[in-house]
Amino acid sequence: MTGRILRAEHGIPKEPAIVLGTLEEIRQADPQWKLEGKIGAEGFWLKSAAGNVVVAGADERGILYGAFALLRTAATGEALDKLDDHDAPATSVRWVNQWDNLDGSIERGYGGRSIFWDGLHARADFSRVSDYGHMLASLGINACSINNVNANPRALAPEFLPEIARIADAFRPWGVRVVLAIDFGSPKTIGGLDTFDPVDPRVAAWWKA
Repeated sequence: MTGRILRAEHGIPKEPAIVLGTLEEIRQADPQWKLEGKIGAEGFWLKSAAGNVVVAGADERGILYGAFALLRTAATGEALDKLDDHDAPATSVRWVNQWDNLDGSIERGYGGRSIFWDGLHARADFSRVSDYGHMLASLGINACSINNVNANPRALAPEFLPEIARIADAFRPWGVRVVLAIDFGSPKTIGGLDTFDPVDPRVAAWWKA
């Protein structure tokens, strides 16, 4: 996209480069670039400075979102030598909801079976989950609800939590958190209580635990 073969290294080289880091890191590395001001949480600043293209993030997610923004800019043929763009999410919660059932079916979806679940277990191969996380991050989406809102109580069973953690691990490199829909009857079906009344102190204690 740049017409050059790029290499990755730490620090700022003497030749022109694409420099990525947090705003604070880049300020310390080269104060002459005059990256002054603030960036909102998960935001980024794309700036041309002394022949370099700088991607400065408010945090690690901001760096990631800034990298995707730089790729979009290059892909559309826009000039990279006069960049000076700020952007930051307007809201901290940006998620998508999946209506996937633990048996692998999807209640409201049109793309085949679940990429998360099959046969009441997490799938063995999460390569498509990683690809999905890549896509979500490219759009600035930071969370995904991985099961149907009409939740199977099994999702909160203690022995099932490691399977949810595996999905979270596949999403984590892309800054995407896992959201879990839960069944409000779980204190009774999973916890063994005789009620799931939310005002019952035992129920409140179960949810807290």
